[in-house]
Amino acid sequence: MTDYKTVSAIPFRYLLSVCFLLSGFVSADMNDFDSVKKNEVWFFFSPHPDDVPLTFGGLMLKGNHPPDTNYTVFYNISAYTYSPDETEDNLGDQSIVNTLGHTRGDIDEDLEALINRVTGLRLREDIGALNTVFNGKQNYVHSVYGELDAPLSDTDTSTGDFTFYNAYDTGSFKRIYDKATHVLANTRARNCRVFLPMALPSITRFAHINHFTLREAVIKAAHDLGNRAKCTIYFGEDQPYIGSNLEDGLEAIATFKERLKLRAIDNRIDVGAKWDLISSHYQSQVDPTFEPAVRLRADMLGGKERLYRWRPRDYASATPHPSCHQRFCQYKVAVD
Repeated sequence: MTDYKTVSAIPFRYLLSVCFLLSGFVSADMNDFDSVKKNEVWFFFSPHPDDVPLTFGGLMLKGNHPPDTNYTVFYNISAYTYSPDETEDNLGDQSIVNTLGHTRGDIDEDLEALINRVTGLRLREDIGALNTVFNGKQNYVHSVYGELDAPLSDTDTSTGDFTFYNAYDTGSFKRIYDKATHVLANTRARNCRVFLPMALPSITRFAHINHFTLREAVIKAAHDLGNRAKCTIYFGEDQPYIGSNLEDGLEAIATFKERLKLRAIDNRIDVGAKWDLISSHYQSQVDPTFEPAVRLRADMLGGKERLYRWRPRDYASATPHPSCHQRFCQYKVAVD
């Protein structure tokens, strides 16, 4: 979650109206993932260090993940922190100036040092949170992929659309596509699940571009593999985006569900414990608007997180994103 702007306050009357509308917005299966098999393999794909805990933190805190749990952060090279007074490195103001100011896209000597410090800080935060939810580092595999966070690649954050891609974004898409293809095609377990945020609109009607790239690369990999893909994919609602940009978020969910024939699954959570996980471990990223947004969405769903299951039998029928007009994001002939 690297948004670089705080979300605006949500008018109370607007929230009430949306709550009423949302009660009939989508039907959902009740499934708390209580029947996890020991021989399952889980893969969590996180755009940034805090995104998967924000999105799936309630599920993760249940503690019934399989022994073979894998967690990959893709865009982990960063120079951004939000809360300077709450971080051990006190980097917030400097990071905002250097990341978003005159050094955008030009990594000079000072910014290089800052990147090393912030990237290390965010890695420590992430590992601390994961050790908590998975009850120790021995119970999961943590990996980072080394992609540049959006501002470091001279990319505007809230431009999740192929129209806005630069050369770095195209290369990043191809690399993540290769990684996702390898995971989906080579997992030996009979029961494999992949979890990732669904790239909902952030502060504009567009998704965060790093979230968008991860999502679209995974979708293309699943489509191109067709019946050779061995994992079921679950998309989660990006937090705090869905709680802070409801109108655009709900519209995006409806469109995305129809595109991939997704089935909603509600998972009951302890939202207080989820927020404690985020606020205590990701102190460099916590924005004051995050907590009300996270709690709002859970309250709307009756104390639940909503996931969306994409069945492998539907992978081959997926269609490219409407903004894809270049060869790299077009789909291959699917294997039925």
